[in-house]
Amino acid sequence: MKDESRIDARDRAVYAAAYASRDAIRAGNAWYQAFPQDIIDDGDYAKLEMPVLALGGPGYVWLKTTLERKTTNLQVFKIADSGHFIAEEQPEETLKHIIDFLN
Repeated sequence: MKDESRIDARDRAVYAAAYASRDAIRAGNAWYQAFPQDIIDDGDYAKLEMPVLALGGPGYVWLKTTLERKTTNLQVFKIADSGHFIAEEQPEETLKHIIDFLN
């Protein structure tokens, strides 16, 4: 996160509550534990033909490079001055890209 003031105390409390249960922690960890199988499975998938919107912060180059190989109809944008929490850190720019994509 580039600017920690973009997420206030209330938002932090919502995030903390979402991860406060044993099941939430298990689910979050399982998502990462599935990565090795995801990598194997990735080779079997056909290219996506529907429109795909991708918004990237620090991982923009990786995101763009990866998705260009996986879709035929990609719109990808770098969201400046954001970290991992793009929608929270740059809500106006995020929303603009989503609305433009849906129109």
